[in-house]
Amino acid sequence: MKKLFSAFACIAIAASVASAAPAKASAKKSSGNGEGKIGLGYTASLATSNLPNVNLTLGNVAFRYWSPGSMGFEGLFGFNQGDDIKLTNFGGKILAKIEEKPNVCLYGFGIVEICSYSVKSADISDTETVIGGGVGAELTIPGIPNLTFLTEMGLLNANKAKVTRTFGEWIPTAGVRYYW
Repeated sequence: MKKLFSAFACIAIAASVASAAPAKASAKKSSGNGEGKIGLGYTASLATSNLPNVNLTLGNVAFRYWSPGSMGFEGLFGFNQGDDIKLTNFGGKILAKIEEKPNVCLYGFGIVEICSYSVKSADISDTETVIGGGVGAELTIPGIPNLTFLTEMGLLNANKAKVTRTFGEWIPTAGVRYYW
């Protein structure tokens, strides 16, 4: 029951943020924070684990697209093939703009990831589905409109690992995108 409630809470947060964003979207012209553009970059994504002293944090290559409206999506892929830890992660995000200013775009997102990992020293191998939601900010540096930096935080739920936790832990997740 606790797992079901945690999963429902993650989905409800993502859905409420996503549904509120179109209501705030206006017909004004975009400020140029990637709207209607394709972006490619890097983002950190936290794979979840209930293993003590095992860090399954993974960086991902990310593909982002903002539609001409207030919605967007992002695809993620990353892997780590070390001696002890092997990790592969892929997933996607649905993005919804909440507020847009000349150099800042605030957005909400829902995320689904599939993480497959094995840890030799702990003799564990598994595949995990992670769902969650949160908010993020994409920042454009004046004079360099194609380059953005972003930070995100929110809530993740992984049923097999029996973990519901904040996304970003003690420091928000960070990334960079180049739009063309």
